[in-house]
Amino acid sequence: MSRITTGWRLAKESWALLRADRSLAIFPALSTAFSALALALLLTPGLVGAAAADKDWVVLPFLVVGGYAATFFVVYFNVALAGAARLSMDGRDTAVADGLAVAREPPPPPRRLARGPVRLVWSKDIDLDPDVLRGDQPPATGPSLPRRIIQPT
Repeated sequence: MSRITTGWRLAKESWALLRADRSLAIFPALSTAFSALALALLLTPGLVGAAAADKDWVVLPFLVVGGYAATFFVVYFNVALAGAARLSMDGRDTAVADGLAVAREPPPPPRRLARGPVRLVWSKDIDLDPDVLRGDQPPATGPSLPRRIIQPT
């Protein structure tokens, strides 16, 4: 399947989900409103200070902090939208509060690189063949300098 076909199919499924659950449309509007409010509140003092001091660089710290705050709100409401969409696809009738509850959940713990315990070992040039990583075959070594690899225990 081509990328264009996949993108078109995804757009149609997303549109169908939005038509089925109209409460999902509020999240982009909230994201835009809160981002604009954060930028306005944080840029206004910088613009006033830059005009009073007659130096343009005074606005830069305010711009950086405002951009960070706006990005925070965009990411927060996008996570809320994804959570509400997931709940909607599971057949639940969702509200804005459901999406915001998902966005407030703590993140999951980081995943390990392998299913079982892993250890770092020093070895010479190791062939990262799946059979070697499973332990079915001994690793092929070469004359290169030692390097760390992840090997299941």
